[in-house]
Amino acid sequence: MEQLERVAGLLPAWDIVMLGYNTDAVLEFGVLPSCSFGGFFSKLYPTPEDLAEFVGTRSEVLVLPLKNAFGMCCYFISPQGAEKLLAEVFPLDNREVIIPYNALRFGTERFRCRTFDSNVNTQFRHIGAFAVVPPLVLTPNDKSTSTISGPAAL
Repeated sequence: MEQLERVAGLLPAWDIVMLGYNTDAVLEFGVLPSCSFGGFFSKLYPTPEDLAEFVGTRSEVLVLPLKNAFGMCCYFISPQGAEKLLAEVFPLDNREVIIPYNALRFGTERFRCRTFDSNVNTQFRHIGAFAVVPPLVLTPNDKSTSTISGPAAL
């Protein structure tokens, strides 16, 4: 709770704040208005041991403008942010999503949306979206039980 209160105090006008995201996908955030940073996590699928270690960490977090993240594991959203996403994300479709850093892993930066979180992702650049780095929430994201995986899931 203390981290959430601190995060809320750091925010300018916001629509959605991602407190957690999948570690098997790219994370991209703004460093400057004209410069982004993006990359991949070294641990794609946290083990139960990793999650136990994570729970015990207490790192200072930054709140950065969000460009790309996948996984809707934990977030908070403002009423106006919910209205914006409802207006732009639904009906769900196979719209194009551009993820520049995915060219390094998959050979292309252009994909068609196939999941709810990829449709939401198409809007992060256009609304007041922010990511908490490092995340305050991690999920198992167990590939063996996932119903989606790989670039086709985007």
